[in-house]
Amino acid sequence: SVDKPPVALWLQVASVKLFGFAPLSLLVPQALMGAASVAILYHLVRSRFGTGAGLLAALFLAVTPVSVAVNRSNNMDTCLLLVLLLAAWALLKAAESGRRALLLLAMALVGLAFNVKMLAAFVVLPTFFVVYLAGAPHPWRRRVVDLALAAVVVVATALPWMVFYDLTPAERRPFVGSSKGNAMLELAVGHNALGRFVMRTPAIGPDDGGAPAAGTSGRERFLARLFVRTPTGPLRLADGRLAAQVAWLLPLALLALLPGVLRCGSWRPATPLTPVGLSLLFWFGWFATYAVVYSLAGGIVHFYYLATLGPALAALAAVGVVRLWRC
Repeated sequence: SVDKPPVALWLQVASVKLFGFAPLSLLVPQALMGAASVAILYHLVRSRFGTGAGLLAALFLAVTPVSVAVNRSNNMDTCLLLVLLLAAWALLKAAESGRRALLLLAMALVGLAFNVKMLAAFVVLPTFFVVYLAGAPHPWRRRVVDLALAAVVVVATALPWMVFYDLTPAERRPFVGSSKGNAMLELAVGHNALGRFVMRTPAIGPDDGGAPAAGTSGRERFLARLFVRTPTGPLRLADGRLAAQVAWLLPLALLALLPGVLRCGSWRPATPLTPVGLSLLFWFGWFATYAVVYSLAGGIVHFYYLATLGPALAALAAVGVVRLWRC
């Protein structure tokens, strides 16, 4: 059975077909995709904040604990981040130049990312829409039309595989893991969406946060390491076991935001943001949307999900350090 979309699995299968079934056949592509993500983040940050900031952002992402963890496993998050960073490149270019083709490319890549890890890819969509709406050098009517077309492209690239999968006779396809009715649509809406928020995991005991309480069974301790049990709320990501994965960059990232907001304070709806302002808005929006989702998700949440916070925090932290140094 399978409970994930196909793209990341296809890449792993292609590697196995070429090099045979072995651990390295699965893990080397992951490492290469992780390295490619670091390179793309370097380019995105360097082009707007300078070489120093680009190098720091690349370093932060490369050594962030959760990024290291996912890049040496066969989870889908490494592929997800690579595709989303490619979409970020196209989106920022589109917002600066107003080129509709680049906007549609960005949305097609987000649709492709949906076929890597379903709705986890769509968390960035509000940020993509806001950044293009705020930055594109076009009248409001043109921006709205462009975004309407972008929404069509997202749907057109995200849904076909899922639809064809469900239309394929059950005996000719793998069972849809984590579903009750053997339907990929059920998986996307249920286990991989509502199941992250509604189906709450049972508490371990009196200590409902990081480490399990003394006297808990081996199974409970295993589940505490596998699933996030910290209570939901605005301070959830400040929990020690969660903060250690990626949130250690947050204090440095905050150094980038306040100067950025002040410099963009004169912006008006009729005046597009500068490339620097757009980039700060983009990375803050990326971080904020994923942070809100992970703070509210009371169902099935794994620690490695926090890898999606890595690029945004690495970019903002690098900008913050460079600005502090220059001051």
